Amino acid sequence: MAEHNHEHLVAVDENGNEIVFAVIERFEANGKDFILFAEEKEGGSEVQAAVIVVDADGNEDLQPVESSEDQAVVAEVLERLSNGVDEENAEHIVAVDDNGNEITFVVIARFTVEDKTYVAFVEEEVENPELQVAIIRENEAGEQGLAPIESDEEFEKVQEILTEILSGHED
Repeated sequence: MAEHNHEHLVAVDENGNEIVFAVIERFEANGKDFILFAEEKEGGSEVQAAVIVVDADGNEDLQPVESSEDQAVVAEVLERLSNGVDEENAEHIVAVDDNGNEITFVVIARFTVEDKTYVAFVEEEVENPELQVAIIRENEAGEQGLAPIESDEEFEKVQEILTEILSGHED
């Protein structure tokens, strides 16, 4: 198996617990450096964005994206990442929520890890969509459905590959 070298951020919450975030992409726009990242946890997590500010010692600090211009740039990059294929040919998933409303998701990537096929997707037409990942399973009738990732270990493997896909790096 190929070795994956992915950038991570580690934060400490108010209880002293470490939270690990996978860096999805760094980019420069509007004269600022930005970073997109998501918490590495089972079931996926929301993609977050921040402005990188470097102090006099060269240490990076993350600041919220506040201006509408910066928010628009982040939204464009998220859209580009989520629409790796042109919109007309994008694969969609339609789900029904508890109230009977249809929710449309855009598929970002499909990939296989150790004989399981996964799909990464975001809700369509949402400003800051939450990146979600699920296992594609077939039932006895041959119909495909989605199932949650079953363990932290499995999620870590999937997260590594998905981070590589989203960042556009090749082995």
